[in-house]
Amino acid sequence: MRSLISPIKAIFSYRALFRSLWRYDWESEWREHFGAHSVSGHPSGISCFRHIIQILREQEPERTEVILPAYTCQSKITAIQQAGLTPALVDMEPMTPVVSMSALRAAINERTLAVVTSNLYGAVDPIEDIASICKENGVFLVEDISMALGCDSKNRELGLFGDVVFLGFGLDDVITTINGGIVCWRNPSIGHSVDPPVTVDKNDWRAILAQMAYPLRKNHDIEIASEQSRWTLQQARLSALLLPLVEGDAGERRILCRIIKTHQSVYGYDMVSREADPKLTQYPCLAASEAHREEILNRLRENGIQGGRGLEQIATVAADGQLPNAAILVSRLYTLPCHPGVSKAMLNRMLSQINQSDNAFNALVKDRYSGLVE
Repeated sequence: MRSLISPIKAIFSYRALFRSLWRYDWESEWREHFGAHSVSGHPSGISCFRHIIQILREQEPERTEVILPAYTCQSKITAIQQAGLTPALVDMEPMTPVVSMSALRAAINERTLAVVTSNLYGAVDPIEDIASICKENGVFLVEDISMALGCDSKNRELGLFGDVVFLGFGLDDVITTINGGIVCWRNPSIGHSVDPPVTVDKNDWRAILAQMAYPLRKNHDIEIASEQSRWTLQQARLSALLLPLVEGDAGERRILCRIIKTHQSVYGYDMVSREADPKLTQYPCLAASEAHREEILNRLRENGIQGGRGLEQIATVAADGQLPNAAILVSRLYTLPCHPGVSKAMLNRMLSQINQSDNAFNALVKDRYSGLVE
């Protein structure tokens, strides 16, 4: 029951929230936040991306390549191919889901239409350098901040660098309305012909109640159907009402972030930009091997905790050996839940199971955090 208190308390701290769901100007909220001239709503984050690629292709038909990090969602690669364009995958920095700038510079050319950032799990790509090289080459910059909403780079928030910014509101994104997503068009020369406003579906309240119950389902590994064909007006308004909560704090999540940062120091990798960032809904870790990852995930699953295998479905990464750093992530990265419903008890269960598979990590945790986690 405790897992529901924090999100429900946060939601009801807005007076007349539910009355506002019928009249709240969600588009203005997102436009102002990202300095966009227009906003369009979509059923999912990937439908946002498809729409962006189609608009950019119409803008620059002679350019045929889209650069994106090799460790990214397979659906993005497919969307680029379906638009008749060529995905140009560039490798990551070693031991982290952050794109390699040297690989990106080598890949960009006169055929490049756009560069897409991913910022997976809140690991912030070198956005200033990417924005600069895009400007030098006349290339569009598309920011995907679904998993990094509220994160910043050198005190400037992500989403304020690109020509276009989009974010999904799926179950593992920073803000969730179960499904849905938005595109914020920042470049005044593109994006004026956007989709019609989202439509109201008869199941509005079911989506809202499902959103509120999300921490309970996540904590207890309850399977739910998340694919929906439409994003409703009420869900769109809810996304904007939840935006201020991104800056909220949660003690257990902050502790988890600090402990996983210690885990990173043990294995010499750096997954996120901050030591204690409570905005994330998943937290990435790197196992010693693929077998080690499976051992940890099985232990978590046996204790009612759903860890993830990251983006293991990316077949193109491991195919030719040209993207070695991304291939390591495919086989060794796993994620821990770090959403608003994470409780102290759940945190202890996670750590207990990881520690049984990792003596070096266990010793460090006991030494540094014995006063934080019992």
